Amino acid sequence: MNRQWDSHEKRFFSRLYESQLGPRTGDMGGELRFYHRGLRFHQFRFNDTAMTEQIPDIILNVTYEDGKWSKPYFDCGGANIWMITYTVPFFGYDKSSEKYFFKGTSGVDIDLRRVDIDQCPLPDNSTELNIFAGSDKCKNATTMCVPMKGLGFRRGSYRCICKDGFYFPNVSSPHKYYNGTLLEEEYEKKFDSNETSYYDWEGTFECLRCPGGCDTCVDDRPCVVSLNWLMRSAILILQCAIILMLPIVGLFTFKYSDVKVVRAASPVLLRFIVLGAFFIYCTILVMYPSPSVITCTLRVWLREIGFSLAYGALMLKTWRISVIFRVRSAKAIKITDLDLMKRLGIIVAMFTALLVIRTLVAPPAAIVSLTADDLKAWLCKTDWWDHSFTLRSKYVWLNDCPCPGLLGEVIQLD
Repeated sequence: MNRQWDSHEKRFFSRLYESQLGPRTGDMGGELRFYHRGLRFHQFRFNDTAMTEQIPDIILNVTYEDGKWSKPYFDCGGANIWMITYTVPFFGYDKSSEKYFFKGTSGVDIDLRRVDIDQCPLPDNSTELNIFAGSDKCKNATTMCVPMKGLGFRRGSYRCICKDGFYFPNVSSPHKYYNGTLLEEEYEKKFDSNETSYYDWEGTFECLRCPGGCDTCVDDRPCVVSLNWLMRSAILILQCAIILMLPIVGLFTFKYSDVKVVRAASPVLLRFIVLGAFFIYCTILVMYPSPSVITCTLRVWLREIGFSLAYGALMLKTWRISVIFRVRSAKAIKITDLDLMKRLGIIVAMFTALLVIRTLVAPPAAIVSLTADDLKAWLCKTDWWDHSFTLRSKYVWLNDCPCPGLLGEVIQLD
Protein backbone atom coordinates (compact mmCIF):
# COMPACT_ATOMS: atom_id res chain seq x y z
CA MET A 1 0.00 0.00 0.00
CA ASN A 2 1.33 3.39 -1.00
CA ARG A 3 1.51 6.08 1.62
CA GLN A 4 1.56 9.81 0.96
CA TRP A 5 4.11 11.93 2.80
CA ASP A 6 3.90 15.71 2.85
CA SER A 7 6.95 17.80 2.21
CA HIS A 8 7.40 18.58 5.91
CA GLU A 9 7.74 14.89 6.90
CA LYS A 10 10.10 14.20 4.00
CA ARG A 11 12.32 17.13 5.00
CA PHE A 12 12.24 15.92 8.66
CA PHE A 13 13.30 12.37 7.87
CA SER A 14 15.83 13.60 5.34
CA ARG A 15 17.49 15.80 8.00
CA LEU A 16 17.26 12.95 10.52
CA TYR A 17 18.84 10.55 8.03
CA GLU A 18 21.69 12.97 7.32
CA SER A 19 22.32 13.51 11.04
CA GLN A 20 22.33 9.77 11.81
CA LEU A 21 23.84 8.18 8.70
CA GLY A 22 25.48 11.09 6.92
CA PRO A 23 24.31 13.03 3.85
CA ARG A 24 22.55 11.16 1.08
CA THR A 25 24.10 10.70 -2.32
CA GLY A 26 21.47 10.78 -5.00
CA ASP A 27 18.32 8.76 -4.77
CA MET A 28 20.16 5.49 -3.90
CA GLY A 29 18.29 3.70 -6.64
CA GLY A 30 14.94 4.87 -5.41
CA GLU A 31 15.67 3.66 -1.84
CA LEU A 32 15.60 5.88 1.23
CA ARG A 33 17.12 4.80 4.58
CA PHE A 34 16.58 6.63 7.88
CA TYR A 35 16.26 6.27 11.65
CA HIS A 36 12.98 6.87 13.40
CA ARG A 37 12.56 6.58 17.20
CA GLY A 38 15.75 4.57 17.59
CA LEU A 39 14.92 2.04 14.84
CA ARG A 40 16.40 1.78 11.35
CA PHE A 41 14.02 1.66 8.38
CA HIS A 42 14.16 1.88 4.59
CA GLN A 43 11.53 2.82 1.94
CA PHE A 44 11.28 2.73 -1.85
CA ARG A 45 10.19 5.93 -3.55
CA PHE A 46 8.15 5.89 -6.73
CA ASN A 47 8.17 9.68 -7.30
CA ASP A 48 8.48 12.85 -5.32
CA THR A 49 5.36 12.19 -3.29
CA ALA A 50 4.65 8.42 -3.37
CA MET A 51 6.58 5.89 -1.22
CA THR A 52 6.17 2.36 0.01
CA GLU A 53 5.56 1.39 3.61
CA GLN A 54 8.38 1.55 6.11
CA ILE A 55 10.38 -1.69 6.13
CA PRO A 56 12.61 -2.31 9.18
CA ASP A 57 16.18 -3.25 8.41
CA ILE A 58 17.37 -6.73 9.42
CA ILE A 59 20.26 -6.09 11.79
CA LEU A 60 22.57 -8.83 13.11
CA ASN A 61 22.46 -8.32 16.88
CA VAL A 62 25.31 -9.58 19.09
CA THR A 63 24.25 -10.83 22.53
CA TYR A 64 26.17 -11.44 25.73
CA GLU A 65 26.32 -15.17 25.01
CA ASP A 66 28.19 -14.45 21.75
CA GLY A 67 31.11 -13.03 23.72
CA LYS A 68 33.79 -14.88 25.64
CA TRP A 69 35.58 -14.25 28.93
CA SER A 70 39.28 -14.96 29.04
CA LYS A 71 41.02 -16.58 31.96
CA PRO A 72 42.79 -14.24 34.39
CA TYR A 73 46.25 -13.31 33.11
CA PHE A 74 49.08 -10.95 34.03
CA ASP A 75 49.56 -8.17 31.50
CA CYS A 76 53.34 -8.31 31.54
CA GLY A 77 55.02 -5.36 29.82
CA GLY A 78 51.73 -3.49 29.49
CA ALA A 79 49.84 -2.38 32.52
CA ASN A 80 51.71 -4.97 34.61
CA ILE A 81 48.54 -5.94 36.42
CA TRP A 82 46.26 -8.94 36.61
CA MET A 83 43.32 -8.54 34.30
CA ILE A 84 40.54 -10.38 32.51
CA THR A 85 39.10 -9.60 29.06
CA TYR A 86 35.62 -9.91 27.62
CA THR A 87 35.59 -10.12 23.82
CA VAL A 88 32.64 -9.91 21.37
CA PRO A 89 32.65 -10.06 17.55
CA PHE A 90 31.29 -7.40 15.22
CA PHE A 91 30.25 -7.77 11.59
CA GLY A 92 30.16 -5.81 8.37
CA TYR A 93 27.41 -5.77 5.72
CA ASP A 94 27.99 -6.49 2.04
CA LYS A 95 25.35 -4.59 0.03
CA SER A 96 26.00 -6.48 -3.16
CA SER A 97 25.40 -9.91 -1.65
CA GLU A 98 23.17 -8.54 1.12
CA LYS A 99 25.04 -10.65 3.68
CA TYR A 100 26.91 -10.01 6.89
CA PHE A 101 30.56 -10.97 7.26
CA PHE A 102 32.92 -11.16 10.24
CA LYS A 103 34.92 -7.97 10.53
CA GLY A 104 36.67 -8.09 13.89
CA THR A 105 36.36 -8.23 17.65
CA SER A 106 35.93 -5.72 20.40
CA GLY A 107 37.09 -6.32 23.96
CA VAL A 108 36.90 -4.82 27.41
CA ASP A 109 39.78 -5.25 29.89
CA ILE A 110 38.91 -5.40 33.58
CA ASP A 111 41.47 -4.61 36.26
CA LEU A 112 41.37 -7.57 38.67
CA ARG A 113 43.04 -5.65 41.47
CA ARG A 114 39.58 -4.48 42.42
CA VAL A 115 37.99 -7.93 42.07
CA ASP A 116 37.88 -10.29 45.04
CA ILE A 117 39.03 -13.91 44.77
CA ASP A 118 36.67 -16.43 46.35
CA GLN A 119 38.71 -19.56 47.11
CA CYS A 120 36.00 -21.21 49.23
CA PRO A 121 34.19 -24.28 47.85
CA LEU A 122 30.93 -23.70 46.01
CA PRO A 123 27.69 -24.86 47.64
CA ASP A 124 26.18 -28.12 46.51
CA ASN A 125 24.21 -27.94 43.23
CA SER A 126 25.70 -24.51 42.47
CA THR A 127 26.02 -23.52 38.82
CA GLU A 128 28.29 -20.53 39.47
CA LEU A 129 31.51 -20.36 37.44
CA ASN A 130 34.45 -19.82 39.77
CA ILE A 131 37.83 -21.21 38.75
CA PHE A 132 39.27 -20.40 42.20
CA ALA A 133 36.61 -22.35 44.10
CA GLY A 134 37.99 -25.03 46.41
CA SER A 135 41.56 -23.70 46.37
CA ASP A 136 41.50 -22.64 50.04
CA LYS A 137 43.91 -24.25 52.49
CA CYS A 138 41.46 -24.73 55.40
CA LYS A 139 41.63 -28.14 57.08
CA ASN A 140 38.16 -29.38 56.27
CA ALA A 141 38.00 -31.95 59.06
CA THR A 142 37.43 -29.30 61.73
CA THR A 143 37.25 -25.92 59.94
CA MET A 144 35.33 -24.35 57.07
CA CYS A 145 36.16 -21.54 54.66
CA VAL A 146 34.41 -18.15 54.81
CA PRO A 147 35.33 -15.57 52.11
CA MET A 148 36.41 -12.03 53.04
CA LYS A 149 35.21 -9.20 50.79
CA GLY A 150 37.11 -6.09 49.73
CA LEU A 151 40.68 -7.46 49.81
CA GLY A 152 41.14 -7.47 46.03
CA PHE A 153 42.77 -9.96 43.71
CA ARG A 154 45.06 -11.86 46.09
CA ARG A 155 45.27 -15.24 47.75
CA GLY A 156 44.19 -15.81 51.31
CA SER A 157 41.09 -13.62 51.22
CA TYR A 158 39.22 -15.96 53.53
CA ARG A 159 38.93 -17.15 57.11
CA CYS A 160 38.96 -20.68 58.47
CA ILE A 161 36.32 -20.83 61.19
CA CYS A 162 35.44 -23.80 63.36
CA LYS A 163 32.69 -26.11 62.23
CA ASP A 164 29.72 -26.89 64.45
CA GLY A 165 30.83 -29.29 67.16
CA PHE A 166 34.33 -27.77 67.40
CA TYR A 167 35.83 -24.76 69.19
CA PHE A 168 38.86 -22.51 68.68
CA PRO A 169 41.84 -23.70 70.77
CA ASN A 170 42.76 -20.22 72.04
CA VAL A 171 39.57 -19.51 73.99
CA SER A 172 40.86 -16.09 75.13
CA SER A 173 41.52 -14.85 71.58
CA PRO A 174 39.14 -12.11 70.38
CA HIS A 175 39.27 -13.57 66.86
CA LYS A 176 38.03 -17.15 66.68
CA TYR A 177 39.41 -18.03 63.25
CA TYR A 178 42.58 -18.74 61.26
CA ASN A 179 43.63 -16.10 58.73
CA GLY A 180 43.74 -17.40 55.18
CA THR A 181 46.85 -15.38 54.34
CA LEU A 182 48.81 -17.14 57.08
CA LEU A 183 47.66 -20.55 55.84
CA GLU A 184 48.68 -19.70 52.27
CA GLU A 185 52.14 -18.66 53.47
CA GLU A 186 52.65 -21.81 55.53
CA TYR A 187 51.39 -24.00 52.71
CA GLU A 188 53.81 -22.38 50.25
CA LYS A 189 56.73 -23.00 52.64
CA LYS A 190 56.18 -26.75 52.18
CA PHE A 191 57.75 -26.47 48.73
CA ASP A 192 60.72 -24.38 49.88
CA SER A 193 63.56 -26.46 51.29
CA ASN A 194 64.97 -23.44 53.12
CA GLU A 195 61.78 -22.79 55.06
CA THR A 196 60.07 -24.72 57.87
CA SER A 197 56.34 -25.16 57.41
CA TYR A 198 53.94 -25.74 60.29
CA TYR A 199 51.03 -26.51 58.00
CA ASP A 200 51.19 -30.31 58.30
CA TRP A 201 51.91 -30.39 62.02
CA GLU A 202 49.27 -32.24 64.00
CA GLY A 203 46.83 -29.88 65.68
CA THR A 204 47.95 -26.73 63.86
CA PHE A 205 45.28 -24.64 62.12
CA GLU A 206 42.62 -27.00 63.51
CA CYS A 207 39.81 -26.74 66.05
CA LEU A 208 39.15 -28.95 69.05
CA ARG A 209 36.11 -31.19 69.38
CA CYS A 210 33.36 -30.07 71.75
CA PRO A 211 32.46 -32.24 74.76
CA GLY A 212 30.03 -35.05 74.07
CA GLY A 213 26.47 -34.02 73.32
CA CYS A 214 27.32 -30.40 72.42
CA ASP A 215 26.17 -29.09 69.04
CA THR A 216 28.21 -25.91 69.46
CA CYS A 217 30.58 -24.69 72.15
CA VAL A 218 33.20 -22.03 72.91
CA ASP A 219 35.43 -24.08 75.21
CA ASP A 220 35.71 -27.50 76.82
CA ARG A 221 33.01 -26.95 79.43
CA PRO A 222 30.30 -29.65 79.36
CA CYS A 223 26.88 -28.77 78.02
CA VAL A 224 25.17 -31.99 79.12
CA VAL A 225 24.09 -32.59 82.71
CA SER A 226 26.33 -35.06 84.54
CA LEU A 227 24.34 -37.96 85.99
CA ASN A 228 25.03 -39.34 89.43
CA TRP A 229 25.75 -42.87 88.29
CA LEU A 230 26.57 -44.03 91.81
CA MET A 231 23.11 -43.15 93.09
CA ARG A 232 21.45 -44.48 89.94
CA SER A 233 23.31 -47.75 90.29
CA ALA A 234 22.32 -48.03 93.95
CA ILE A 235 18.64 -47.53 93.07
CA LEU A 236 18.97 -50.05 90.25
CA ILE A 237 20.42 -52.65 92.60
CA LEU A 238 17.62 -52.05 95.09
CA GLN A 239 14.98 -52.41 92.37
CA CYS A 240 16.57 -55.64 91.12
CA ALA A 241 16.56 -57.03 94.68
CA ILE A 242 12.85 -56.27 95.03
CA ILE A 243 12.08 -57.77 91.62
CA LEU A 244 13.94 -60.95 92.58
CA MET A 245 11.81 -61.18 95.72
CA LEU A 246 8.53 -61.05 93.79
CA PRO A 247 8.77 -64.63 92.44
CA ILE A 248 9.31 -65.79 96.02
CA VAL A 249 6.08 -64.04 97.02
CA GLY A 250 4.31 -65.68 94.09
CA LEU A 251 5.58 -69.14 95.08
CA PHE A 252 4.44 -68.45 98.63
CA THR A 253 0.85 -67.98 97.42
CA PHE A 254 1.04 -71.33 95.62
CA LYS A 255 2.62 -73.29 98.46
CA TYR A 256 0.41 -71.94 101.24
CA SER A 257 -2.79 -71.47 99.26
CA ASP A 258 -4.58 -73.85 101.65
CA VAL A 259 -3.77 -71.73 104.68
CA LYS A 260 -6.91 -70.00 105.91
CA VAL A 261 -5.44 -66.49 105.89
CA VAL A 262 -3.96 -66.86 102.40
CA ARG A 263 -7.13 -68.48 101.05
CA ALA A 264 -9.25 -65.63 102.45
CA ALA A 265 -7.01 -63.11 100.64
CA SER A 266 -7.71 -64.78 97.25
CA PRO A 267 -4.33 -66.24 96.14
CA VAL A 268 -5.19 -65.77 92.46
CA LEU A 269 -5.67 -62.03 92.87
CA LEU A 270 -2.55 -61.85 95.02
CA ARG A 271 -0.58 -63.26 92.11
CA PHE A 272 -2.00 -60.60 89.78
CA ILE A 273 -0.94 -57.96 92.30
CA VAL A 274 2.58 -59.44 92.32
CA LEU A 275 2.61 -59.46 88.48
CA GLY A 276 1.49 -55.82 88.39
CA ALA A 277 4.21 -54.88 90.89
CA PHE A 278 6.76 -56.64 88.68
CA PHE A 279 5.75 -54.49 85.69
CA ILE A 280 5.83 -51.29 87.74
CA TYR A 281 9.31 -51.98 89.12
CA CYS A 282 10.56 -52.83 85.64
CA THR A 283 10.04 -49.20 84.61
CA ILE A 284 13.16 -48.35 86.65
CA LEU A 285 15.17 -50.91 84.70
CA VAL A 286 13.95 -49.51 81.40
CA MET A 287 14.82 -45.92 82.31
CA TYR A 288 18.33 -46.67 83.55
CA PRO A 289 20.01 -46.07 80.12
CA SER A 290 19.62 -42.85 78.16
CA PRO A 291 16.00 -42.23 77.11
CA SER A 292 14.93 -43.16 73.60
CA VAL A 293 11.65 -43.70 71.79
CA ILE A 294 11.72 -47.41 72.67
CA THR A 295 12.49 -46.94 76.36
CA CYS A 296 9.94 -44.13 76.70
CA THR A 297 7.27 -46.31 75.10
CA LEU A 298 8.11 -49.29 77.32
CA ARG A 299 7.99 -47.04 80.37
CA VAL A 300 4.41 -45.99 79.63
CA TRP A 301 3.20 -49.50 78.82
CA LEU A 302 4.85 -51.18 81.83
CA ARG A 303 3.63 -48.50 84.20
CA GLU A 304 -0.01 -48.48 83.05
CA ILE A 305 -0.40 -52.24 82.59
CA GLY A 306 1.28 -52.86 85.93
CA PHE A 307 -0.96 -50.31 87.63
CA SER A 308 -4.11 -51.79 86.10
CA LEU A 309 -3.15 -55.29 87.26
CA ALA A 310 -1.98 -54.44 90.78
CA TYR A 311 -4.47 -51.76 91.72
CA GLY A 312 -7.26 -53.36 89.69
CA ALA A 313 -6.96 -56.62 91.62
CA LEU A 314 -6.69 -54.73 94.91
CA MET A 315 -9.75 -52.63 94.10
CA LEU A 316 -11.79 -55.68 93.11
CA LYS A 317 -10.87 -57.43 96.36
CA THR A 318 -12.02 -54.36 98.26
CA TRP A 319 -15.20 -54.12 96.18
CA ARG A 320 -16.09 -57.76 96.94
CA ILE A 321 -15.67 -57.25 100.69
CA SER A 322 -17.74 -54.09 100.51
CA VAL A 323 -20.60 -55.86 98.66
CA ILE A 324 -20.62 -58.74 101.15
CA PHE A 325 -20.71 -56.51 104.20
CA ARG A 326 -23.45 -54.27 102.79
CA VAL A 327 -25.91 -57.15 102.28
CA ARG A 328 -28.87 -56.79 104.69
CA SER A 329 -30.80 -59.86 103.65
CA ALA A 330 -30.29 -63.41 104.85
CA LYS A 331 -29.44 -64.51 101.33
CA ALA A 332 -25.73 -64.90 100.84
CA ILE A 333 -24.02 -63.27 97.89
CA LYS A 334 -21.28 -65.29 96.30
CA ILE A 335 -18.63 -63.54 94.19
CA THR A 336 -15.97 -65.99 93.11
CA ASP A 337 -12.39 -65.27 92.09
CA LEU A 338 -13.37 -66.12 88.52
CA ASP A 339 -15.93 -63.30 88.56
CA LEU A 340 -13.28 -60.88 89.76
CA MET A 341 -10.80 -62.08 87.13
CA LYS A 342 -13.36 -61.37 84.39
CA ARG A 343 -13.76 -57.83 85.67
CA LEU A 344 -9.99 -57.47 85.95
CA GLY A 345 -9.67 -58.62 82.34
CA ILE A 346 -12.09 -55.85 81.27
CA ILE A 347 -10.05 -53.25 83.18
CA VAL A 348 -6.76 -54.40 81.64
CA ALA A 349 -8.37 -54.50 78.16
CA MET A 350 -9.58 -50.90 78.59
CA PHE A 351 -6.08 -49.77 79.58
CA THR A 352 -4.57 -51.69 76.68
CA ALA A 353 -6.95 -50.04 74.19
CA LEU A 354 -6.11 -46.59 75.59
CA LEU A 355 -2.40 -47.35 75.37
CA VAL A 356 -2.72 -48.46 71.74
CA ILE A 357 -4.56 -45.23 70.88
CA ARG A 358 -2.04 -43.16 72.81
CA THR A 359 0.91 -44.86 71.09
CA LEU A 360 -0.57 -44.34 67.61
CA VAL A 361 -1.87 -40.79 68.09
CA ALA A 362 0.90 -39.32 70.25
CA PRO A 363 3.88 -41.69 70.37
CA PRO A 364 6.17 -41.21 73.37
CA ALA A 365 9.33 -39.33 72.49
CA ALA A 366 12.69 -38.51 74.06
CA ILE A 367 13.31 -34.76 74.27
CA VAL A 368 16.21 -32.54 75.28
CA SER A 369 15.46 -30.19 78.15
CA LEU A 370 17.60 -27.58 79.88
CA THR A 371 18.43 -27.43 83.56
CA ALA A 372 18.74 -24.25 85.63
CA ASP A 373 22.42 -24.15 84.62
CA ASP A 374 21.52 -24.37 80.90
CA LEU A 375 22.80 -27.94 80.69
CA LYS A 376 21.13 -30.42 78.39
CA ALA A 377 19.21 -33.34 79.86
CA TRP A 378 17.48 -36.12 77.91
CA LEU A 379 14.01 -36.89 79.21
CA CYS A 380 10.88 -38.71 78.15
CA LYS A 381 8.27 -36.21 77.06
CA THR A 382 5.33 -35.92 79.44
CA ASP A 383 2.04 -34.67 77.97
CA TRP A 384 -1.63 -34.58 78.87
CA TRP A 385 -1.96 -38.29 78.06
CA ASP A 386 0.29 -39.13 81.00
CA HIS A 387 -1.56 -36.73 83.31
CA SER A 388 -4.95 -38.13 82.28
CA PHE A 389 -3.78 -41.68 82.97
CA THR A 390 -2.59 -40.66 86.41
CA LEU A 391 -5.79 -38.84 87.34
CA ARG A 392 -8.06 -41.54 85.99
CA SER A 393 -6.14 -44.36 87.64
CA LYS A 394 -5.40 -43.00 91.08
CA TYR A 395 -8.42 -40.87 91.83
CA VAL A 396 -11.51 -41.87 89.86
CA TRP A 397 -11.32 -45.54 90.78
CA LEU A 398 -10.52 -44.97 94.42
CA ASN A 399 -13.16 -42.29 94.91
CA ASP A 400 -15.82 -44.68 93.58
CA CYS A 401 -14.97 -47.28 96.24
CA PRO A 402 -17.98 -47.51 98.65
CA CYS A 403 -15.96 -48.84 101.60
CA PRO A 404 -14.37 -45.90 103.50
CA GLY A 405 -12.33 -48.04 105.87
CA LEU A 406 -10.74 -50.11 103.16
CA LEU A 407 -10.38 -47.04 100.95
CA GLY A 408 -7.99 -45.58 103.48
CA GLU A 409 -5.96 -48.78 103.38
CA VAL A 410 -5.79 -48.66 99.59
CA ILE A 411 -4.63 -45.03 99.63
CA GLN A 412 -1.89 -45.94 102.07
CA LEU A 413 -0.75 -48.73 99.77
CA ASP A 414 -0.63 -46.27 96.88
